[in-house]
Amino acid sequence: NMQNQNMNLVLSTDAKPRLKWTPELHQRFVEAVNQLGGADKATPKSLMRVMGIHGLTLYHLKSHLQAYFSLFLKYRLGKSQQSENCTDIKQEAESLQLQMEVQRKLHEQIERHLQLRIEAQGKYLQTVLKKAQETLSGYGSSSVGVELAKAELTQLVSMVNNGCPSSSFSELTETGTSSLKYVERKQMRGSMESSLTSSESSGRKEEKQPMHKHGGDPEKKRSSSPISDGICVEQPISKRTPTQRDKSGQHLRKSGLLDTIDLNRKYQNDIDSGPKAWNSYYNKLFLVMGFSFYLLLLFVDLALCSSWLQGRTLPHMTSDVNEVSGKSFDYIVVGGGTAGCPLAATLSEKFSVLLVERGSSPYGNPLVLETKNYGLSLLQTDKYTSVAQSFISNDGVPNLRGRVLGGSSAINGGFYSRASEDFVQKVGWDKEAVMGAYQWVESRIVFKPELTPWQYVAEFSFLEAGIFPYNGFSLEHIEGTKVGGSVFDEWGRRHTSADLLEAGNPNNITVLLNATVKNVIFREKGNRNETIARGIRFIKSDGNSSQTYDAYLNQAENSCSWGDVILAAGALGSPQILLLSGIGPQKHIKNRLKGVGKGMKDNPGIALLADSKPKNFPPEPPKVVGIADHFKIIIEAGILPISLNATVMPIAAKLASPESEGKLELNSTDPRENPSVTFNYLAKEKDWARCVKLGQLLERVVRSESIAFFLGLERKNELMSTEDELRKLCKKNVRTFYHYHGGCSVGSVVDKDYRVYGVKGLRVVDGSTFLESPGTNPMATLLMLGRYQGIKILEDRN
Repeated sequence: NMQNQNMNLVLSTDAKPRLKWTPELHQRFVEAVNQLGGADKATPKSLMRVMGIHGLTLYHLKSHLQAYFSLFLKYRLGKSQQSENCTDIKQEAESLQLQMEVQRKLHEQIERHLQLRIEAQGKYLQTVLKKAQETLSGYGSSSVGVELAKAELTQLVSMVNNGCPSSSFSELTETGTSSLKYVERKQMRGSMESSLTSSESSGRKEEKQPMHKHGGDPEKKRSSSPISDGICVEQPISKRTPTQRDKSGQHLRKSGLLDTIDLNRKYQNDIDSGPKAWNSYYNKLFLVMGFSFYLLLLFVDLALCSSWLQGRTLPHMTSDVNEVSGKSFDYIVVGGGTAGCPLAATLSEKFSVLLVERGSSPYGNPLVLETKNYGLSLLQTDKYTSVAQSFISNDGVPNLRGRVLGGSSAINGGFYSRASEDFVQKVGWDKEAVMGAYQWVESRIVFKPELTPWQYVAEFSFLEAGIFPYNGFSLEHIEGTKVGGSVFDEWGRRHTSADLLEAGNPNNITVLLNATVKNVIFREKGNRNETIARGIRFIKSDGNSSQTYDAYLNQAENSCSWGDVILAAGALGSPQILLLSGIGPQKHIKNRLKGVGKGMKDNPGIALLADSKPKNFPPEPPKVVGIADHFKIIIEAGILPISLNATVMPIAAKLASPESEGKLELNSTDPRENPSVTFNYLAKEKDWARCVKLGQLLERVVRSESIAFFLGLERKNELMSTEDELRKLCKKNVRTFYHYHGGCSVGSVVDKDYRVYGVKGLRVVDGSTFLESPGTNPMATLLMLGRYQGIKILEDRN
């Protein structure tokens, strides 16, 4: 009591007593905040513990902390702007001084620098051309395109050595243009990207070789944090290719030619004063640029022919069912989605693999691969061919599933975050092997994102709403506000699970596109009448024909050494295929397995739209997440298109571990049709209570000062006050987060090694085996699961 009197603590007698914050009490509060590491680290509970004042409650501290944090953000932003202004003034002064110095020395140095650049460019061209000649010399001469390329390279080397006469260059350019005509237009459009990716991946493999030469497992030598400074440990494809080329050549192009052109534009008077010298300079400059352009054309020509010259880094992909029909493989993976691609890549290290995907290739599709088109592929759906297939659950909630190589990783928001340690322990996975599998994925297709203004606003609004602590960038599933990983690189390109196929042995993988598996083929053996998977039966996905085709597993003398048919068709596809194959709960089904199609769950969520009118921001995926209420509530914000020319700004939250569950049943014997699925959103009372808390948190975020300031709106302090109103909000606005799972759960349909009970040679490895959705988003764990189970299968075979 004496302590409270000294601090002038004044409380009312209300149910939620008000508190008068005296200067002494506020100073005590500030000291406690600083002791805990600042306003972005302190929490109401930790403050109450540190301050130790009787009568002070979490209610008082929470409201005061939010107000203090808002002031803290404004102060920090103000200081940042002041610092930026000072920096800009200093930079302008330095720039003026530098321009004066450059102007004084320009004529003295330009000829000397130009000569050095031309010599360096010549050496660079010689080195590259000789390497290209050596590469071509290793292949046969049956191809007309290869012969022309050899002749052009020889002529170009001679020209470089003799001083690069312009007339010869003109002749050579005409020859190069004619050689390009040998490549069909269709091949140029379809294989350009995959061929260039092949070249880039070759460079990446050379980069990895030294790690293997030193012995040991290269994955174990990686650090526990595989991402730093905005790029992967192994650089992303779009950045990796330039760094493999001659660095002096890259420096020449960037700081040499471009800087010189920039200086020419700035100092036009100096150009006019010495026309003869500058005419000579331009002749030499454009000659060098001309050779660089021709070299680029030549490399494109060689890249288009790379399938003839050096095989494919990406595996062979085909939509011709006749190439696969009747053939046998060591393993058959059904579903080239988030888990299927890394699984196939891993198995291909030692065995032949058939990967069957019901959709098309993502390569060459800008709606899939470019960040600026995020969400547009979800607006253009049809029955058989679109990359996203729409369906409506029996709950009346619209939903989507991936129908493209790469699966949902090719159409989702690309947010990457691992599962929690508790989840890994609960499932029974090996912790070290799981981390190794995560890092294998992250080193290839995961990036540290750069936040856009809207994502910064989302980050601040989560903190204003009390989602503490602030964890910065992290791939771990930890409570608070954090920035997660992304499969979008800094150049705005999406990297799907299909990119992981490059990490396997491309000679051992055959990818069959636009083919839908109808059922698994079985055979009976022995007196015990055992059921053994023998292969698959599939049809074309285009809907024009119902003709069936078969592919088989390789047979061996010892049946125990056979490979497996592995279903990785997703939470809807895998139980659907099992039911179509005669494996399920119905009494008339031969292989009765009660759990097939049971335990279907989807994470229910609600979303509120930030009023962006009359502004129309470009689409962008979420990069920041808030994890609250002991991991039960997850909230994120993005910008989604609703048409080609309009977007909305939803702030959405989901229940992480719902108790309500439903079921999946066949709707048709045609595997191209969606099955009938019911999720029973919010059927359990506990889910209703959590949804009310979710609504309260979502409102605090939407009505934060950060969002109001960003959109230029007046902040509204009033919130929904009754539980009934929030229940109506949940019931009316319940939506999916596309994280549905279940239907082939571990312990019910498959064992801990993901083998289907009662059937030999048949496994399920995808989200249908989960009892709950891991992490903030399941994509990271599904990618990991494909790699993890692939390694386990290889170890078992050994």
